[in-house]
Amino acid sequence: MDAGRLEKFVDELPDMPLLRGYGVGEGGNLVAGELAVGMYDTTWKFHRDLPATRVFAYGASRETATHTPLHICK
Repeated sequence: MDAGRLEKFVDELPDMPLLRGYGVGEGGNLVAGELAVGMYDTTWKFHRDLPATRVFAYGASRETATHTPLHICK
């Protein structure tokens, strides 16, 4: 497949997950917490006209893992 022939901007952008490595304590103070990020083997379609591709997804669980970059707040 010639990637230059793919129609651009045909797929919706995925949601960007946000993982927080902290909580909020009394008085609104931030409290350090534990954050575990797993890596999971899965498949993803990057474009409607391409087959699914094997990727590693990252997240707090297999169900919530995504191939998109994680934004981790510390």
